[in-house]
Amino acid sequence: MKPSFTKSIRKSIRIRTIPGTETFVSREIFGVLPGKSSREVSIHWQKNRLGENGLFLTWQDHSWVEIFDYTRRLSRLRSIQGVGIHLASRQFCNTEPSLDAVLSFLDSQIRKAVTRGLFSALGDRSFACRSSRKGNHPFRSPKLEGAAGALIGRHLPRWKVDLKQPDVVVHLELKNQRLHADIEPHPKDLSKRLGKVFNPRISLRPTAAYIMVRTALDCFAHPALPQTPTLLDCFAGSGTILMEAHTLLPDASLLGIEKNGNVFPGLVQNCQGTSRTDLRFGDCFDLAPTMPPESVDLVITNPPLGVRLNRLQGAAAFHRRLFALGSHLLKEGGILGFLSLIRPDAMAGLLTQSHQHPSCFTQVGRMTMILNTLEVHFYLLRKGIQE
Repeated sequence: MKPSFTKSIRKSIRIRTIPGTETFVSREIFGVLPGKSSREVSIHWQKNRLGENGLFLTWQDHSWVEIFDYTRRLSRLRSIQGVGIHLASRQFCNTEPSLDAVLSFLDSQIRKAVTRGLFSALGDRSFACRSSRKGNHPFRSPKLEGAAGALIGRHLPRWKVDLKQPDVVVHLELKNQRLHADIEPHPKDLSKRLGKVFNPRISLRPTAAYIMVRTALDCFAHPALPQTPTLLDCFAGSGTILMEAHTLLPDASLLGIEKNGNVFPGLVQNCQGTSRTDLRFGDCFDLAPTMPPESVDLVITNPPLGVRLNRLQGAAAFHRRLFALGSHLLKEGGILGFLSLIRPDAMAGLLTQSHQHPSCFTQVGRMTMILNTLEVHFYLLRKGIQE
């Protein structure tokens, strides 16, 4: 009699985060998966400059219960934008696919998932279809979401649509000819921090804000960060940096400055639940000289970027003013962290010029991220202390 073999099924989790943060996110991932390491799980990044990054974690012999537990653990990470069980991926040929082509492919993949026991392991759930789409497709995102939802309803008649608080989110990412489909079984964990009055034109993503604050704190290995540090965001916007800082440093004193009168009320409302927070309305360059010198441990901020800054002020002149602000307010060894469109070689030239000042800055870190299709650099400078 020939021996029988049971074919093992490869199961993948796809994590969506900000392009450029691969090393940071990978370190956090293996910190919440006890007993796992990069040698025990297949891991690779799929990079897309115009879309969201995808990190794939693949296991060969794990039950769906274990996979659901991994997604639950990972959904608590503040450095990711979404985590789901990978349902399907496809690169359509030549031009952007039609709606019928997308639905035909999804139909075949849902059938396979039913056969593999994914949906029976999930049980009866409420669900919603959500999509992110870029490209010249012959349909709009709401039509894709509605058609995909109807398709799922035909295969899973006991699943009910709930657009407000679904148990499961089926996430479709269509970037030109590339399609990814994931099932997010813990969407509520990821949405807890999004119930704020964010202004999409000026808001920094909470994931980016968290990574910025966390990376800046890592620079305080030398010298040590005080137990009750003071952190300033001098271009506070909707307050994402301040809120993420409050999560990481609940005992810190937070200071936010914002000069846009249309944005400031939303900033105040967003930060109502954060203690020890001082919000001030005005221009940070005007307010900084009135503040006590060397009174801040960290300055972490997202300055105005893009055409307006480059044309009206000049990027170099603006950064010199930012250095002067940091030099006045930061304590010796304090960290100045900021996003900038200036290339690393140009920033090195600006820092060389700043060394003529007694309180010069030394670059201690840099991370390049893709935010809204822009290549943005997060620079970390330390005041005074040389490496």
